[in-house]
Amino acid sequence: MPLFFIPVQTFPVEIVYTNGPETDREYLDASIIRVMQIHLSEPPGDISLFLTGQEEIDTACQILYQRSRGFSPDIPELLILPIYSALPSEVQSRVFEPAPPGARKVAIATDVAETSLAIPNISYIVDPGFLKQNTYDSRLGTYSLAVMPISRAQANQRSGCAGRVRPGKCYRLYPQSTFLAEMHSMSVPEIRRTSLASTILQLKAMGINDVLSFDFMDPPPAETIERAMASLRDLSAVDDEGLLTRLGRKMAHLPIEPQLAKTLIASVGHECSEDILSIAAMLSVPHAAKKDSDSDEQGAYKIVGKDVLVRIHPSSALFYRAPEWLVYHELTVTAGKAYCHDVTAVEPEWLVEVAPTP
Repeated sequence: MPLFFIPVQTFPVEIVYTNGPETDREYLDASIIRVMQIHLSEPPGDISLFLTGQEEIDTACQILYQRSRGFSPDIPELLILPIYSALPSEVQSRVFEPAPPGARKVAIATDVAETSLAIPNISYIVDPGFLKQNTYDSRLGTYSLAVMPISRAQANQRSGCAGRVRPGKCYRLYPQSTFLAEMHSMSVPEIRRTSLASTILQLKAMGINDVLSFDFMDPPPAETIERAMASLRDLSAVDDEGLLTRLGRKMAHLPIEPQLAKTLIASVGHECSEDILSIAAMLSVPHAAKKDSDSDEQGAYKIVGKDVLVRIHPSSALFYRAPEWLVYHELTVTAGKAYCHDVTAVEPEWLVEVAPTP
């Protein structure tokens, strides 16, 4: 395999560690304090703070804004700029504009700023050492969105953001012993922490039937492959021998999840394709709805056939209605609680008709 080397000029970055680790409940406060210390005591240069998601970023921006309002007139202005995927592009693009003369810019971003964005003029990095990552549980068929430590490779990627145009400084809010002994060298590849049903369906469509022996660059667990195959059999996309069916071949032509692909194909016979197209489109894009973050939680539901309790996610229109029976499209686990998304209220007799218990 040929290797390509692209020479780039980088500048030295000083790494500063803390004496002790910050817990997952303390690092936000420590990050905000560090940003304020940099602004009040360090030479000119913009700051980049890495946080785990939109809620943390909005909270940090609000706290920094409130504290900056108390600055005396001789302290330079602190321009606070959030960056996360849900922001409109025109808002995100503000981070690339230079700070006004005499002011300092702080970009508060998710891990997307590690590699996808090259923010100019960054001199200081504040790295709490955490990210929010989606991990698929093939046994339950759920995604768990959890805050977890970054890898050493990600830590180095973050610190490198300060050395692109000038010498920089990276404040790691964890001790060097944590970096060397506790962090993984590399992050877990996405193929090892996601559902493989769509991937295996595409491999089958390309004529690769023995997916367990396929030469993956980062081989996923065999159990994940087997459960994906079971899911495709339940959808009649493959037969009992694991071969692609006529329905499965049709499903492979649609660039959506196998469950949605089968639903869309079946909608033709029920003469409801336009409605299902709208539903499939809605389920194939990021969630656009947003509810107040301090809303009270509603009652829990038990999944039929599984000893798992779930709640309706606050972003759902049914959050305050709490129907007796419901079906959902997606299940995620956040902060130890399971939430169902894309929820529809149903009558129990409907389930007996369309999904009878064997």
